[in-house]
Amino acid sequence: MTRPYAFGDSEAAAQRLDLVAEVFEAPSRAFLQAWAPPQPRLAVDLGCGPGNTTALLAEVTGARRTVGLDASAAYVARATARFPALEFATHDALEAPFPTGPADVISCRYLVAHLPDPADAVTRWLTQLAPGGRLLVDEPHAIHAPHPVLERYEALVVARLEEHGTSMYPGDALDAVGPTHRQVVEHPVPIRDAAAMFGLNFAVWGDDPELAADLADVARTGKGFATWELYQAVFEAPA
Repeated sequence: MTRPYAFGDSEAAAQRLDLVAEVFEAPSRAFLQAWAPPQPRLAVDLGCGPGNTTALLAEVTGARRTVGLDASAAYVARATARFPALEFATHDALEAPFPTGPADVISCRYLVAHLPDPADAVTRWLTQLAPGGRLLVDEPHAIHAPHPVLERYEALVVARLEEHGTSMYPGDALDAVGPTHRQVVEHPVPIRDAAAMFGLNFAVWGDDPELAADLADVARTGKGFATWELYQAVFEAPA
């Protein structure tokens, strides 16, 4: 059964994912360049949202066919309109088999944090790889935001995901599956951008007008950087 995405699929949620794509493009690109097989026959992007990660996967890998899958029909429609050269389909990432057939590379960014059992999800996804294929998982590992407003928001979002039965920082659960390779990389994010991302999330589910106003103020006037630690793991199917 498809679980509701904690941050929704509204216009504000889509805008937030567009900003996330811009802010985290560099570390995601570097991860794909280092670990995706070159020019795969089929690349699959899980939890594709409005299509930004699918477009990046297609560009970096040069895959003959790239397909984005998402449980949200609204996101799939948006992605299809934005990236007509790519394929998109409405499909729950936890449902196997995928409608694509076995993939040479499966990628997901910031999806596992929204799933109740990360180890089970990875185990399922490995069955959808072609022999020797790779699963690339990119997730938040920690956020160091030296600003009291951002710290208040982080505490709320961690609690929000826990209410959904998930964890914002799933690295330990993923380690238990035994990745072929894993790394934690640091990525600086301007505090203004961090507050803007958080504010767009809050527009979807928040019920604290004071915090919403504080985030908007930091997005306008904040200085300095927050640091994201990103957990990036590679899982390989037997050849």
